[in-house]
Amino acid sequence: MRKFSISYWLDNVSKKDFSQDMKLLNTEIMSELLYAEKRSVLLDRIISNIKKIAERHEIEYMEIPLGSSGLFIPVLYREKSDPNSTFLLLLGAQHNEYNGTFGILEFLNSKMNKSLFEWQKSCSGGFLIIPVLNIRGFLHPIFENKWGYYVTGINNLQQTNCNRFWDKTLEQDIFQKYESSIPEESRVVGDFLLRLRQDPRTPLTVLDFHETSLPYRIRKEMTQTLNLNYLSDLNWIKEVTLESAFKYKGISYLNKKRSEDIKWIKEAVTEMSEHIQEKAIYFLFYSPYSKDLANFLDSHLQKEFASVLWYSSRYIVDHSQKIEGCFVSANMSRPWMCAIEIESHKLFFNLPEEQKKYEENLQYGKYLLNQLRLNSNIAANVIYFTLKYLSSRNNKEK
Repeated sequence: MRKFSISYWLDNVSKKDFSQDMKLLNTEIMSELLYAEKRSVLLDRIISNIKKIAERHEIEYMEIPLGSSGLFIPVLYREKSDPNSTFLLLLGAQHNEYNGTFGILEFLNSKMNKSLFEWQKSCSGGFLIIPVLNIRGFLHPIFENKWGYYVTGINNLQQTNCNRFWDKTLEQDIFQKYESSIPEESRVVGDFLLRLRQDPRTPLTVLDFHETSLPYRIRKEMTQTLNLNYLSDLNWIKEVTLESAFKYKGISYLNKKRSEDIKWIKEAVTEMSEHIQEKAIYFLFYSPYSKDLANFLDSHLQKEFASVLWYSSRYIVDHSQKIEGCFVSANMSRPWMCAIEIESHKLFFNLPEEQKKYEENLQYGKYLLNQLRLNSNIAANVIYFTLKYLSSRNNKEK
């Protein structure tokens, strides 16, 4: 198996121009993301950029306060002019995952933003854009909050995942019942979103951006520990990896695995993973009510990123393995919703490890920057093609 090669990335993948005109994604951003003491500088730059976007395009800018902490969640929004029209939510950085943050900003700073205003004008819809939800985790990435994963800061070390409460924020009666148990970030955003949407059962489209290390970890795990016992307990990523191995070898996928399959499956996964660190990945999680959108996005994203995507049998995943509280799970029983969870390559999972690599090899910073640009470009295109999808649906309904 070929070892990770930064030079391969720099010589091949990075030649494609991703987000080059996105001023936030410059060489300084790596140290600002990797070192906690520099996060406030980066947040100031993000807020400054958001304010300029608001002024340039006459979008409302608001700072949603977080209690008496002095912290706030910076958002952009426009209200609906037709109370029955669609509302769009773009949500980034619930965890220490920043594809959504910089993908949103790339979209808003590029010519792609025209699609947002054209859609909004054509259907009289509204939108709420949140580049960074987990402000505490963003500003204070420490071991106790899993380097910014949980919504905790220096003085509050309770580990809370704000992505487990959205189902309790979507309808007023349910929100009032559970309000006291919802973490502050989800609570204040949920309350604001209810007011903006006006009628809680009118159409709501949600793009919820995340990152994951699972595809990389599982491929590595399979090359080392694969056996029949392993194959007897498959989750979604193991299933996708196995499907990909069969497809890679040109063999029809079989639900029942045999002991004689183990060797060639390991070989296939090893070959598929040869340039795994130098390729991009996305997975789109959907509900029965967002499957059509997921298929639409996937068809366009595969064309747009064909040269840099790693090998996979599929890039969309049925969210039937319910995760309590997230938007896609909430969508399972709410036909007026259309929620997609977007997963990309996780980059800042363990800050001390990443700092060590960065300090020992300056080229690693360039690799991280290019990966962040690629993740962000995928996210920006997800937004763009979603708006194309919504516009086409709106035109059909007229």
